[in-house]
Amino acid sequence: MNGQAALADVSAAISSALRMGVEIVRFEPAGGGANSATHLKAIDQDGRMFGLKVSARGVPNGTRREYLVWLCAFKLGFAGAKTCFLVQVPGSVPRVGGKEAALIEWVPDGKQLGSLGPPSASRGAKETAFQLGAWMWLCICIGVSDRHPGNWIWSEQGQNKSA
Repeated sequence: MNGQAALADVSAAISSALRMGVEIVRFEPAGGGANSATHLKAIDQDGRMFGLKVSARGVPNGTRREYLVWLCAFKLGFAGAKTCFLVQVPGSVPRVGGKEAALIEWVPDGKQLGSLGPPSASRGAKETAFQLGAWMWLCICIGVSDRHPGNWIWSEQGQNKSA
């Protein structure tokens, strides 16, 4: 799916949202799960990753709810909440072109919480419980209820939760 037109079009959409130049060099699947066909990772020339999340399971306003969770988390200063925008996916992108997406900047080295081994110093029980609790509270309040260990991301670098 690394068509040159799709890469250029997504680069332009992300650049416009961020108000700075971004050159997307490849797409990757964002992972497994029910929405895996409509969740993509766009990776730029510097290795930064941006998730393009399109809700495809018939959840009313699912994409907008995902965006709202991230926007609130960013404004509230939650760990791992980087920039997010609501964007129109360019038509040149297979499967999701023309749809609204939550564009979410991912923290570096994020891994699914369910796939991690024993806790590290920064991922102790208290820290993990506090951060997951904050994100879960926000998700429940906004009506995003599909969270599970494969849907939460942790980064030792960014101490992040949520996908």
